[in-house]
Amino acid sequence: MIRQLIIHQWREMSRSPIWRKTLLFNIFISFLIFFFLVYLLGIGIFLYFILKTVFPENPPLSVFNQGLLYYLGIEMIWRFYLQKVSALTVQPYLHLPLKKKLLIHFLLGKSLLSLFNLIPVLIVLPFAISAIYLGASVLNMFAWFLAVSAMLLFNHFLVIYLKQIFSLKPLEVILWGVTLLLLIFLDNYGIISLSLLSDICFTAIYEQPIFALLPLLLLLFVYRLDFQRFHNLLYLDKIQERQSGEAISRQGFSFLKRFGRVGELMALELQLIWRNKRPRSLSYSVLPMILIYPIPILASAYPVTNGFDAFQIFFAGIFITGFFVIAYAQLLFNWKSSFFDMLLTGNIDHRRFITAQYLLMMLFMTVPYSLFFFVLFWDPQIFALISVAYLWNMGINLYLMIHFSMATPHKIALNETAYFNWQGSSKIHFLMGLLIVFIPVIIYSIFYLIDLEFLGLLILGGSGLLGVLGYRFWIRRLVKRFSRLKYLMAEAYREMN
Repeated sequence: MIRQLIIHQWREMSRSPIWRKTLLFNIFISFLIFFFLVYLLGIGIFLYFILKTVFPENPPLSVFNQGLLYYLGIEMIWRFYLQKVSALTVQPYLHLPLKKKLLIHFLLGKSLLSLFNLIPVLIVLPFAISAIYLGASVLNMFAWFLAVSAMLLFNHFLVIYLKQIFSLKPLEVILWGVTLLLLIFLDNYGIISLSLLSDICFTAIYEQPIFALLPLLLLLFVYRLDFQRFHNLLYLDKIQERQSGEAISRQGFSFLKRFGRVGELMALELQLIWRNKRPRSLSYSVLPMILIYPIPILASAYPVTNGFDAFQIFFAGIFITGFFVIAYAQLLFNWKSSFFDMLLTGNIDHRRFITAQYLLMMLFMTVPYSLFFFVLFWDPQIFALISVAYLWNMGINLYLMIHFSMATPHKIALNETAYFNWQGSSKIHFLMGLLIVFIPVIIYSIFYLIDLEFLGLLILGGSGLLGVLGYRFWIRRLVKRFSRLKYLMAEAYREMN
């Protein structure tokens, strides 16, 4: 039966019109992946000798062990963004007389077809063989190889579990993120040493092979968690119940309606983000980056002693307060491409519509800024740099993003995933994102280099503050631009539909 399921999956992929249209591109990507795998294999073959040359005072196995926990943490973040498992793979079989256990095992087994899971074969296994060739114990290295491979697969199934519960229990995932941040903080300040802890754990497994059972038990435990969750969810009535439950929970935005028509339009935009897969997955992707990425930068740049530290913090401020809006607002009208005609023919005032979008984007900038308010008590200079970046994003960048979003109409399918999906985006969006991020950073750097840092901050912050106070002026300009371009945008969306 497993063989038949594999044949069905292959036929589904090979008969897809998208696969045929992108055949040459797929062949090109396959060649790139092949060369990348050969490169990884080369690293694995020579890694033992490289570590022995670079770190002659330490055994190569000890050096390798020291970096394993760091790698597992980084890999988990990458897997969270790039790795996906869809229950839709087996959903067409649910009404057939097939054992659900078989379908779930097939689903989880298929998820193992990931480049991340080739790391044990391409790097860890050649490294272990090199160690054995140079005198290491075969039994001990085999136990060590099993333990490292089990931890990598543990990452794989743990990410599947976390992504499954993210929409239902986001607090649990946030707790994982907070724990990771705490470990980074403690390691950065030398309170604990992750490299030493990693070396102790994996060296103990090498010296006492019986300890290799612990990673294997962890792997079995998390696999069981995934199996049980899919077993509980793979019912058609459960799926319908979950969808209806989400629909009820989405009514929570109704509190905005008390602010009049503008509040109702803001609530509708939030519902668009929450109810549709593409904007919702974009939000899930951006949130961990906003919370996690700036922390190491702020920690490494504290205290601010030179221009590079200040540059890093100002860039982190632009990133913290503007990253989601840069990713979302550049496609502000493309999100509505499937029902854009309704915006033109419905009883929707353009000024109120643009105002609702503008104020909602301001809110999306203010929320992450408020999360880093504690920095004021840690270092007022760092908080000042983040505040200036926040004002610039609110007063200048926001207007520019909405302004240019009207000039690049592209259709977006709202129910597709955001991961590796560039539909609706273009090179112009990419270039605009770079300009929006780096122009204020470059301006600040110039003033810093000529010893006029305070003047630079005053100009950037003052310009942003004037933009915030005069937001009604910017909205009037955006409404005029929208009135001038709306029919061209509608025509472009109709052609794409």
